[in-house]
Amino acid sequence: MKDTIAAIATPEGFGAISVIRLSGNQVSVTAQKIIRPLYKPFSKIKSHQATVANIVHPVTGDVLDETLVTFFKKPHSFTGEDVLEISCHGNPFITRAILEAILVTNVRLAEPGEFTRRAFENQRIDLSKAEAVAMMTTSESEIARKAALQILCGGLSEPVQKIRGYITEIRSAFELDLDFPEEDDHVPGYIITEHFHNAADALENLVNSGHLSDQYRVKNNVIIAGNVNAGKSTLFNQLTGRNRAIVSDEPGTTRDILEITAEWHGCTLSLVDTAGIRDSQSNAETEAVRRTSAALQQATLIIYVVDGSKPQTSHVKNITMHSSDTPILVFWNKTDLKKPDKSDVDKINDYKNVAGLILGSAKEGTGIKILRQEISSLVQKISNKGSESMIMVSTRQKSALDKAYELIREAKQLYQINTGTECIVPLLKEVDYLLGLILGDTVSPDVLSNIFSNFCIGK
Repeated sequence: MKDTIAAIATPEGFGAISVIRLSGNQVSVTAQKIIRPLYKPFSKIKSHQATVANIVHPVTGDVLDETLVTFFKKPHSFTGEDVLEISCHGNPFITRAILEAILVTNVRLAEPGEFTRRAFENQRIDLSKAEAVAMMTTSESEIARKAALQILCGGLSEPVQKIRGYITEIRSAFELDLDFPEEDDHVPGYIITEHFHNAADALENLVNSGHLSDQYRVKNNVIIAGNVNAGKSTLFNQLTGRNRAIVSDEPGTTRDILEITAEWHGCTLSLVDTAGIRDSQSNAETEAVRRTSAALQQATLIIYVVDGSKPQTSHVKNITMHSSDTPILVFWNKTDLKKPDKSDVDKINDYKNVAGLILGSAKEGTGIKILRQEISSLVQKISNKGSESMIMVSTRQKSALDKAYELIREAKQLYQINTGTECIVPLLKEVDYLLGLILGDTVSPDVLSNIFSNFCIGK
């Protein structure tokens, strides 16, 4: 019998609520020791229905908090075992006190990812969906969230299971031929050929659409750049609504990168203020410019600030030399002093990668709302580009898919030149094994432990 486990399932810190989760065969026993329902007898608590209850310490009898408790009876729970979730007030002192009270009742603290591992071992989810749970909790962009959700809903396991079905059909036909060569009732060759085509095509689609998950944990970095004294820090303060960046008439005051995470119009991004781009004899400013150049290489979108009060000679020429193919949104600042004429606009629009021009004054706060909307719109377009056909996979999954595709192509070619089935069957067995690594039924315990050790406790 497995131990009953417990853990805090919500982030540490103060908030509206915190959730403590238990799973195992002794959940009901523990619940009777610590739960005191306020409006019904304990025996009347039903599965999947929230109940108001006090949590008491099983030894002292002290009331720890008034909570909502929800039972999930096996097998209809996330883990496939009896599960109890306690929603208490979001104070870490309360949360820890409840967890400590639970651990007194012969319940142990869960290991990282142990709830999800139990869901996998109890066949509530396959391994690809289990790994998608971790991806969901670490997604830092909309494209990553959508890709992880797609796998959680079967976007990887369903095609893999279908491919394994084709492999099984081919192997069954081959083994029938080997075991009963004198029989006439064999699977027609065109059927086997069709199964080979279907399996190879499906694997090719997975290989082409599978992108490593680490590539999509990169944040949506929106970099504010431009020449010195263009008004970048003032714009940064306006966009974030905070007085974070130092604003001064003295050029070169920004010596380090400032970063704030923001959410505008449903789009989460990291807004970064950088040092002005210019040649300098100062070691500190030279280092600041170097850091700006490094940040530009990681940018999802660049906001290039133009000082509209000064004669425009280079405009965004400097930034296009450092930004590769990154889209650039130009903010013409200080319109309270000078607005661009047609020639200025034409020059800016002619530059590489310019996605738009916004007029405004960071000092006066004009154009900020429009700029926020345009930033959100562009970041969402960039994030969603190609996401419809994308599947986010781990390094382990991608390796298995790539190898399986190579082997199925080899097996298909051997069949087409009438090679004996005894040479093809081992290749098909290896393909099936590799696909089993993705679903989890051929994975060793050590590999499983390594996968789930990267999960957070309580997940």
